[in-house]
Amino acid sequence: MLPTDLPERLASRVSIDESSGCWNWIGGMYHHTGYARIDETCAHRVVYIHVHGSIPEGLEIDHLCRNRRCVNPEHLEAVTHQVNVRRGLVSGKTQCPAGHPYGPDDFDRDGWRHCRECHRLRQAKRLAAMTAEQRRELSRRKYWNHREKNRAKARAYYQTHKELWVAFNERRRKKNNGL
Repeated sequence: MLPTDLPERLASRVSIDESSGCWNWIGGMYHHTGYARIDETCAHRVVYIHVHGSIPEGLEIDHLCRNRRCVNPEHLEAVTHQVNVRRGLVSGKTQCPAGHPYGPDDFDRDGWRHCRECHRLRQAKRLAAMTAEQRRELSRRKYWNHREKNRAKARAYYQTHKELWVAFNERRRKKNNGL
């Protein structure tokens, strides 16, 4: 049941899901994130501020129900970014939108989840669309880029450990010359 003090502008854009208790936003959405939007602000933030007051500095609003459309203040909690991310990772998603199961290695170094199977299929499709000459050129570029990166790493390592290399080569030279 919606509170009576909720502004009409907000209350008219909410549909209550009796089974989950979520107040699903039926107004505008941010298409790239899936969050409910009112004007240029996330609707869940507007409702949280209306019901609980301001959002403490350094905290963000977490959907306890994991439903981005939900604006039920009982499903919203102000938490740190770390807590929000951690809760999102263990929210029970076991497969990507295409239906491939997620594995433990499907996270990149920034903590974002990406389906390896979808990535593999996209790469295969991209390679299939290339001509044989384009594939050869790509292979040649990868080979030389790889060699160039290794050369650059070796130069950087040598520069940082130059004294050790000089001493090592000196000892090796003396040993080989019988000194």
